[in-house]
Amino acid sequence: MATESNVQAFIHKLEEGGWAKWIQTAVIVAIVVAVSVYLVISRFNGLSSSTGMEQAQIAREVARGHGFSTKMIRPVEIKPLIEKQGTFPIEGIPETFHGPLFPVFNAVLFQYVGDDWKMPESDLVYLPDRLVAIGAMICFAAGLGLNFLTLKRLFDSKLAVLTTGLCIVSSTFWKMSLTGLPQMLLFLLFAGAMYFLIRAVQNQTEGRRTTGWLALAGGFFGLMALTHALALWIFGGAVIFAALFFRPKLRDTAVMAVVFLIVYSPWLVRNQAVSGSPFGSSLYTVMGEANGDQDALLRSPSVTLRALSLGGLRVKVQSQTVAQLDGIYGHLGHILVAPFFFLSLIHLFKRADTSYLRWGLLLMWLGAVAGMSLFGVNAGDTGVNNLHLLFIPFMTAYGLAFVLVLWNRLGIHLPLARAVLLTMIFMVSAAPFVFYLLEGRSFPVQWPPYVAPYIGKLNDWVEPNEVIASDMPWATAWYADRISLWLPRTPAELVRIHDWRELQAPVAGLYLSPLTGDRKFISEIAKGEWKEWAPLVMRTTAFPAGWPFRSVLPMPVNNESVFYADSERWKADGDGN
Repeated sequence: MATESNVQAFIHKLEEGGWAKWIQTAVIVAIVVAVSVYLVISRFNGLSSSTGMEQAQIAREVARGHGFSTKMIRPVEIKPLIEKQGTFPIEGIPETFHGPLFPVFNAVLFQYVGDDWKMPESDLVYLPDRLVAIGAMICFAAGLGLNFLTLKRLFDSKLAVLTTGLCIVSSTFWKMSLTGLPQMLLFLLFAGAMYFLIRAVQNQTEGRRTTGWLALAGGFFGLMALTHALALWIFGGAVIFAALFFRPKLRDTAVMAVVFLIVYSPWLVRNQAVSGSPFGSSLYTVMGEANGDQDALLRSPSVTLRALSLGGLRVKVQSQTVAQLDGIYGHLGHILVAPFFFLSLIHLFKRADTSYLRWGLLLMWLGAVAGMSLFGVNAGDTGVNNLHLLFIPFMTAYGLAFVLVLWNRLGIHLPLARAVLLTMIFMVSAAPFVFYLLEGRSFPVQWPPYVAPYIGKLNDWVEPNEVIASDMPWATAWYADRISLWLPRTPAELVRIHDWRELQAPVAGLYLSPLTGDRKFISEIAKGEWKEWAPLVMRTTAFPAGWPFRSVLPMPVNNESVFYADSERWKADGDGN
């Protein structure tokens, strides 16, 4: 009898007792670690996002002790920097387009690299690329843990475990972790902000002080804004919720806002000092798709915000909003129950804090939608402004809770039937991730258009005090570690920049890739955005007037890239490829 009692006690500890939470945690951690290792080692073929590469090269400058500076130059930034600083600051180009926190985070990881940043010719994947992906997965795991604690407070441990499991089997998080974008750091910071906000809501419902928790939430929202400026729109929704919900009215809301400003405002002051604008050059993205293609606008040296087309902006906001709502299931991670969050708004949950918080969540999500519609979800880079994934765990939890409430009302008390329901939810939600894992890796590098080892060869042919013009300056700045100018709108503008030494440094040559070579011939090259560059994009020797780069080297893969230089620099290196 004693033995039987011991066995029963052991089983109880495994299922519901003191061991249960540790076993659940261990299983979740083991799954996350296993999937992370598999993806980074077997499936990862380099950063896929231009913004990810750009922020990585900023992080490298931070790691080197060069401050928050960049090696990538947008033509639209040249004139404001010259006007503010007298000459173009080529010795340390201040970065004003991106927030500082994610590059600083990566700079910490980059300490592992040491002083040797050169891309080895024998490597297909740049080591720092893997570090960026590992850092993103660390943020994902930490964010899952914080969200688990939060959801336990809102619901219970069982629903928190189920929600965490659904997030783990969602392909959205894993794919985003491999891009190099800052979304996973945002995911962690938003998890922290939500934890403190929920503690404040619970204190409010229990008649206790909320000031400290809201101050901490404001600090985390400030860190989010330092990571990605669109987080300002989420904070706007949080402020509205706090002003409507917390008492005394506006007091604690003001505290949250003040802490947010204390964290975020130094960055605005710094941008104003170096570029003449508190938001730097990032504001130009609001003109994207309203005044034409965003990339084309950023490549123009003469664009000003005064030229913003209000009619075009209205059309852009409408189309972006419709596109977001049309793809809401994908934006919410293809998790079957996540869209049920919106139906849960009509259900009155037993716990007051759980009911109240969903309205705050809705306001923050609406703020994010408004910001994404204004600036564009993709903005020239797939997913760069996508903030929907921050809300996936919470919308999944509310949606799953609502579905289970409906299930209970059916009066089906068979545990097996409930298990079948949950299994179906997991299988449908996990299907995109399973197919992603099964499809394999099509190419060992991100080709087309990136092939890191060959881009890295430019490091041997261009001196540190020279500039490379390119259609992918984020890649040449990152893999070649050279100052890189985004191709201006016309060859004449590049010739002028070269001849007049506007950048206070010589332009050594032009690197073109499949980003331009693979475009549509008639609509984009012959008659479209790239018509001025057509002879060079088509790899002919019909050089523009005054063209200084007349030495030509076709480059791999399959000669689909080309380097136009002022001399045959590759011969001095003993390399003809």
